[in-house]
Amino acid sequence: RLPAPDYYLIQGPQFKSLLESFYDKDKIRVIGCLKYDNFSNIESNAFEIKKRIINKYQLENKKVILLAPSVNDIDSILNIVSSLKNHSNVEILLSPHPAVDINKMKDSNNSICPELKIKFVTEEKTEELLTVASIVVCGYSSLALEAAFFGVQSVRALPLGEVPLFDDDDLIPCLYSSEDFINWYQNFTDLHVNSDKLRLLSEKYFYKIDGKSSSRLWGFVSKVVENKNLENHTL
Repeated sequence: RLPAPDYYLIQGPQFKSLLESFYDKDKIRVIGCLKYDNFSNIESNAFEIKKRIINKYQLENKKVILLAPSVNDIDSILNIVSSLKNHSNVEILLSPHPAVDINKMKDSNNSICPELKIKFVTEEKTEELLTVASIVVCGYSSLALEAAFFGVQSVRALPLGEVPLFDDDDLIPCLYSSEDFINWYQNFTDLHVNSDKLRLLSEKYFYKIDGKSSSRLWGFVSKVVENKNLENHTL
């Protein structure tokens, strides 16, 4: 018999359904994602954050396309947006991944779509840029699901022939070429965004994004320790 933990604390119902196929469901607890405990603060202060970013980057009355690469997908993302044209009412922001050399990303920009004006934003948290984004374009990043929490539509850029590293979902289209993206983008309006369904999608993966995941974690740990002390006391 392989070793297994006494309890398994997980971030959402999606993984719970997978875990239950081989692990005792009575020992599973869904607590949410610790990484996103700060999202509730962003949500509470969204108006102020949005206003600050709009003023700082001159985004008033502009549609913002946010490019959010992970570590190895910048070329795929740039390739699918390469057919976009510069418009006065559209701003393309790129939030670099901290593990990737920004100069290499700029080189990719100059090589793949040199005529496309992309503003590299290094002074803001990517999740705070979601307050101004109309569309998020990413590849492997979990930001596609994080955007869903804020009601922002996202798409994934994938090279043809590559095996996806995430679940397929109709709410987050996967696009394989610049033609795919342009066809999707030309038919996209804010009216197509179903914020309620996107919120439910984020909860499917991350349970409650309410700033209390750490409290649920330590509350459960405290209960386990308390029960263990009671058992030892009765021996």
